[in-house]
Amino acid sequence: MNASPRYPVTQGDVIVNQASSLFDRTEVTADSLPEDVHCGDILDSKTFALFDSSAADAGKPIINLSNMSADGKPKTLVIVDRHVVITDFYLKAKDDASKKAALEALTASGDIRLAVNSDFRKSQGE
Repeated sequence: MNASPRYPVTQGDVIVNQASSLFDRTEVTADSLPEDVHCGDILDSKTFALFDSSAADAGKPIINLSNMSADGKPKTLVIVDRHVVITDFYLKAKDDASKKAALEALTASGDIRLAVNSDFRKSQGE
C-alpha cells in the first residue's frame, strides 16, 4: 500500500527497530508474481499474492519490503526476517481479517514484535 504516489511506503515505515541488521531482512525468489507488490504488502509464501487467511491452501504470511512489478519474470523480494519490531500502519493483506490472522501468525514466536502503538495491539485491548 502506498502512502501516496509521491511518497511510497519504505522499509523504514515498516521496520521500527531491529536487534541486528544481519537478521532483520532476508530474500525469497518468486518464479513470477500474480500482481504488482509493494513495500508493506503481507504476501502468501506459496502464491506471492496478498495474504488471504480464508484461502484453502494458504501459505505462511511474509511481509514484503520490495516494490516489484508482475511481468512474468522471476523476482527476488526482500522480506522481514526476524528480531524486529514492526508497525502495522502501512501493512496490507487481502482484507482486515487476513491482516489480523497474519499478524497473529507472524508474532506468535516472538521473532517479530509489534510496536506498542500498533493498531493490532489497540484492537486487542493492550
